[in-house]
Order: sequence, then C-alpha cells, then structure tokens
Amino acid sequence: MNKATIFLANGFEEIEALTVVDLCRRAGIEITMAAVTKEMTIGEILRVKPEVAPVLLEMGMHCLGCPSARGESLAQACAVHGVDVEELVEKLRAHFANK
Repeated sequence: MNKATIFLANGFEEIEALTVVDLCRRAGIEITMAAVTKEMTIGEILRVKPEVAPVLLEMGMHCLGCPSARGESLAQACAVHGVDVEELVEKLRAHFANK
C-alpha cells in the first residue's frame, strides 16, 4: 500500500483537507495527517518528517538525538536554547509546505 502524509497549515479549511484525504484513501493510499505546533516534541516532528533536521539545526537545535529532544516540547527546547519558538514553528511549517 502506498503511504502519504498531508501537512495541515494554520487556518486550513477542513473541507479542503478532508476532500484530499478521502480521495487518497479511496485510491488505496494510507494517509497520515500532521501539523506543526509548539506543543509537539522534536521527536514527534522527526518521526513524521526526518528531512526537517537541517531546519532544526539551522535554528540552533543541535541535540536532536539526545533524550531531552524526544521528550520536551518545541517551546521547552526553544526556551533552553534561546530560540524564538514562533519563528521556528513558522520555518518548520514553511519547510513542510514546500517539500
């Protein structure tokens, strides 16, 4: 079975997202829906899309493999590293939207 992840942007229209999901599922494609929030852990983000690691590294998150990265939220990690969480979330969302 083919698989795909649909990334939901802030303010998405439910009917637009669910129409795409429905069509894909009817075609036999297994769909995962995802969105990036500051409450997510780095581990969750990396599990959904490991290709986002360079964006995290660019923003100063250099301990992607450490145990804390798997358990703390983006907001907590940003506070520890002195990174603006809203800026990071926007960069991640842009990365998901363009890839």
